[in-house]
Amino acid sequence: ACGALKKLTYQINSDDQLTVDSTPEGEWRAEVAPIPYEIREKEASGTITSSLFEVMKEQNLDDRLTLALAEMLAWQVDFVADTRVGDSFQVVYEDRYLNGEYAMPGKILAAKFINDGEVSRGFYFSGSEQTRSGYYDENGNALQKQFLKSPLQYKYISSGFSYARLNPVTKKVAPHRGIDYAAPAGTPAVTVGDGVVIQAGWNGHYGISVLVRHNDTYTSRYGHFSRLAKAIKVGAKVKQGQVVG
Repeated sequence: ACGALKKLTYQINSDDQLTVDSTPEGEWRAEVAPIPYEIREKEASGTITSSLFEVMKEQNLDDRLTLALAEMLAWQVDFVADTRVGDSFQVVYEDRYLNGEYAMPGKILAAKFINDGEVSRGFYFSGSEQTRSGYYDENGNALQKQFLKSPLQYKYISSGFSYARLNPVTKKVAPHRGIDYAAPAGTPAVTVGDGVVIQAGWNGHYGISVLVRHNDTYTSRYGHFSRLAKAIKVGAKVKQGQVVG
């Protein structure tokens, strides 16, 4: 009939789409399939003058590519606290085009980041029966480690890790076995590794804080929260990267 629905395409996420159409016999069929992007391989490189975000922004690179690069190397580099002026990056990545128009960045295929003279590399491997898809270094070791380098991304750090830190209140040098991150109220913080919450709530000078036990050797503490994340309480199991406050 004139004006009757013949076909419907719905984008489920950035990778897949649902297509519903009618057959010549008048029946309906549905299929989930990859979105038919045109893939174009690109390269980018740069030297840090202020932050990774700023130097990639200056080159008109997609913010999502910047986030993907930082997430890819999150086990090797703390992009909040460790980046220095003069650090540099190189990245080979895919751009996705749909109907001739730019849509979004695709996978990062290879990347190198030089942080204070230390080189971190990563390569995408599509996987096999023996090895899962993901990012690996030049020696075939998975980039994903037990602990993330940072509980935050793209925020400014107020005081670095030091055993001889000048206390801003007492003006005396005292041990500071943690890192204070300056971030706006409401910024989420994530646990750096899998574990179990062994303290959650008010805790003296830490304010609202969370203590996560990872194993018999390591714990990590997160403090100065405005509030705890949903379901974070003593005994809760948390996964690496899960928001705790």
